[in-house]
Amino acid sequence: MSKRARLEAQRDGADAIAFPGEVASRSGEAEVAKVMAGQEKLFQARRDALRGKKDQFNQQMGQLNEQIGGLVSQREAKERQLTLIADEVTNLRKLQKQGLVPVSRVLAMDREAARLDGERGELIANRAQAESRIGEVKIQILQIDEQARAETLTELRDVESRVAELQERKLAASSRLSRMEIKSPIAGDIYQVNVHTIGGVIAPGEAIMLIVPKGDDLVLQAQVMPQDIDQVAVGQHARVRFPAFVSRTTPEVDATVLQVSADTSRFDANTPPFYSVRIGISAKELERLGDNLLKPGMPAEAFIQTEERTPLSYFLKPLADQIAHALRET
Repeated sequence: MSKRARLEAQRDGADAIAFPGEVASRSGEAEVAKVMAGQEKLFQARRDALRGKKDQFNQQMGQLNEQIGGLVSQREAKERQLTLIADEVTNLRKLQKQGLVPVSRVLAMDREAARLDGERGELIANRAQAESRIGEVKIQILQIDEQARAETLTELRDVESRVAELQERKLAASSRLSRMEIKSPIAGDIYQVNVHTIGGVIAPGEAIMLIVPKGDDLVLQAQVMPQDIDQVAVGQHARVRFPAFVSRTTPEVDATVLQVSADTSRFDANTPPFYSVRIGISAKELERLGDNLLKPGMPAEAFIQTEERTPLSYFLKPLADQIAHALRET
């Protein structure tokens, strides 16, 4: 991440590296601070190297500009000399026509004018070459930036590809780590821990431990005899007591029937059949137990409230059942 920040700063021509927050926040760590300092040194060294190259070319441009200035001065001097010679040649020609000066002197002045004109042309050509060289130097300066930018972009693409690869590997490692950690969906007390080895292999469907939730509703598994099941339905009120606690100081708690099994069950062939009934106790009701802590497997007695019956019905119902049975037999 630090290297990518440096390359991005080089690409954008920034004056300093803008480290990402996840790196800057850890600058107090020795290893992270060392990496950041190293990247800053590389950034400064590269910037100094580029400036050094540009300074060399700028010096060449300065020298060429001075050379051009000298050539311009020389050309102007030659042009002034040519002007003077042209005037002198004009005068000499007049005198030569009058026979006052020989022809050789006029020809000598013409040769001098031709020489000066040639030197002026050479100065103009030299100036053009110097200006062309300045253009080449400017292009070289631009190429320095373009080449450095291209190298930075290439390196940045490699770094970003590497970062993407490492991020994928990090996600895969995090996924593997998350599968190695088993987290309970609820808070509570742990019982019957079956796995004690760190890093051990757990078979599919294997029970690891039992967790009794804290601050949550409690569900009891009750048994109802077949002859009483017709009086039990979901939503009925029930009272629950716990024989393991002192009955004098432990109150009964209110509960509600949550589920009634569709068929009977039995523990083995020698035990009578029963219906499984799930009875729920709210967390608020559990608070009434005070310091009495419930544990898995603790026995409980549930009294499910059925329809109200008069004392007379207790005497008449057996008689009515016998009459109904006698009528079916006849």
